[in-house]
Amino acid sequence: EDSINYHLESLIPIASSSEAKILAGNKNKLTHEQKENYFAYFWENREREDPISAWIAYKKKVDEADKKYGSRIKRGYQTDMGRVFIKYGKPNDVTEKLNEQGAYPYVIWHYYRANNRSNVMFVFYQSTAVAEDFELIHSTMQGEVFNGNWKTTVNSRVGGGDSRLDDEERK
Repeated sequence: EDSINYHLESLIPIASSSEAKILAGNKNKLTHEQKENYFAYFWENREREDPISAWIAYKKKVDEADKKYGSRIKRGYQTDMGRVFIKYGKPNDVTEKLNEQGAYPYVIWHYYRANNRSNVMFVFYQSTAVAEDFELIHSTMQGEVFNGNWKTTVNSRVGGGDSRLDDEERK
């Protein structure tokens, strides 16, 4: 039972909003057979010709996200970085700013192409020292979190903003 629940929940990063509601909902009301049927239905809707291969390829991504982004309290797919990795793949460029004075640790992922969009950016930051994962604060991908003030938020650690400009802003 734990296995089917895990596999259903791991589909949330690629699920539509209505599917995500079902997957995140109270699965305890469903029988094991109903859960298995929904799982099969989910994959058959995405890949009619070979749903099993599609699931196996997806599960590899989920497993990799668990290894890279999972923590003691969250599975990889439950973290923002894990969800983005599963949904859009490995970024083309990664910029890590983990020790800038006056700034929270943050990471920028850049994709040359993602979901038929060019030049997509995801910004993750760690707002507390006790957090084990990075939270998505901004993205240029349609349908994701957009925060035009992400730089102010990231640079507001220890008593106010940091007026320094990064290299990209100077250009």
